[in-house]
Amino acid sequence: MHENMRNIPMITMNRIKPIATELKKIDTLRQISSVLSWDQETMMPPNGIDARSNQLETLAGLIHDAWQSDDLTQAMANCIDLYTGAPKDDLDTDEKAFVREVYPQWKRNTQLSKSLVQELSKATSRAQHVWQDARKNNAFNEFSPHLQTLIDLTLEKINQLGMTDHPYDTLIDEFEPGMTVKKIDAIFSPLTEKTVDFLNHHKTLPPNSIPGPFGINEQIHYSKELMEQLGYDRNRGRLDVSTHPFTIDIHPTDVRITTRANPDYLFESISSTIHEVGHGLYEQGLDPQWAGTPYGASRSMGVHESQSRLWEIFIGQSLAFWEGQLPRIHDLFPSAQSTTAADFYKACHHIKPHWCRVESDIVTYNLHIVIRYECEKALFSKSLNVNDLPEFWNQKMNEYLGLDITNDTQGCLQDVHWSAGLFGYFPSYTLGTLIANQLHQKLHAHFPALNDMIRTKTFVPIKEWLNQHIHVHGSKMTTSELLNSLGIHYAPENFIASLSEQLST
Repeated sequence: MHENMRNIPMITMNRIKPIATELKKIDTLRQISSVLSWDQETMMPPNGIDARSNQLETLAGLIHDAWQSDDLTQAMANCIDLYTGAPKDDLDTDEKAFVREVYPQWKRNTQLSKSLVQELSKATSRAQHVWQDARKNNAFNEFSPHLQTLIDLTLEKINQLGMTDHPYDTLIDEFEPGMTVKKIDAIFSPLTEKTVDFLNHHKTLPPNSIPGPFGINEQIHYSKELMEQLGYDRNRGRLDVSTHPFTIDIHPTDVRITTRANPDYLFESISSTIHEVGHGLYEQGLDPQWAGTPYGASRSMGVHESQSRLWEIFIGQSLAFWEGQLPRIHDLFPSAQSTTAADFYKACHHIKPHWCRVESDIVTYNLHIVIRYECEKALFSKSLNVNDLPEFWNQKMNEYLGLDITNDTQGCLQDVHWSAGLFGYFPSYTLGTLIANQLHQKLHAHFPALNDMIRTKTFVPIKEWLNQHIHVHGSKMTTSELLNSLGIHYAPENFIASLSEQLST
């Protein structure tokens, strides 16, 4: 038994075992696809893209076929009404929770045509390759035809799945089950208003730069040290370099992350690494015996991002963190010898709008997400054309952040998500940040000496608390049930109040 399952009663699996068996077959194919996707972003030679696109297309078709197999359909029919999704009355509570999670995935895959699934997979693989070059070349026009293709195919996906109140709802639901445009608007609207008001009425810390340069090899070495400090098991994962940092969950025993390094900006590698480690710890904390099933799957991307944002922002940018890390930073980076922990704290908490989402501060970060959310809403309601996206993006950056964006690389080409076809993902970052803020408060209540723990690099108890309260549950509970069990709710006012308290110190 996985160590994190000690406090969780084992379910019988009597009725759901046939479903679990078929899901594990599907997940094996997904794992292979994930390895190929990781290789494409890290190791694959540039000219391998055509072959790789074909490989991923074939796998997407096989996965689609597996979801529609007679064996899985019959196993589902034994446990659930295939038309309504209602579980059979004789299932126990755990079994009902299991099929509740499987049914939407099964239904989605039975509604989509195989040809569309394969087209999307192939188009995404090609788009990611083109995006990398377009980003380097500062040329949205190189990427825009591929983005148009992805949006057209995604609109067809929405059509095949059936229209909801808003076409964008279908995409949000894939990452945040139960979330809609209406619900997110109700969260984002007051958050945006409060954030803008906060920026206008609060003095922020003065700018404080950390002198470079910072050796690339030294940054990667330090990133690997940080991973191990935070509890990431490198025997079940690895760190590589990519254009945009990411985590890929192959299996709880094989969770790979990437980072990137900037010789002039040390925070880029540190923040990226800690962020992805947060994702990695979640995946490594899942029970491997349930891999490929809801009980071995992460809850939602909002919950997932709460883990990365908790470690990156609330722990990895605290004064206690810099106090603990400073001696090693001085060892590795001679240019930073004269800096203090307070210097690092001030530098990473300087509140100033920045063009880059991943380099933005804790206050302005959510405005970046709102901008991307509004872009996606407009694209999928067909009120915005792809060719007009840079102008729309730049207008929003000026409206919310007061920035004039002069090139595409700093504008709508900066994120990997659209080339990866991850439409509907962006709201999860802000939802996760709001959750992370309250998780941080819960950790302080549970560990009164939390800052001392961070200062002395005693991170494992924090990881174990998250294992116990979040990771171990997989998707046994809905997002609402999980958050309610922790006494957490989406609360913009709580987040803003925390910012005020944090920055006042």
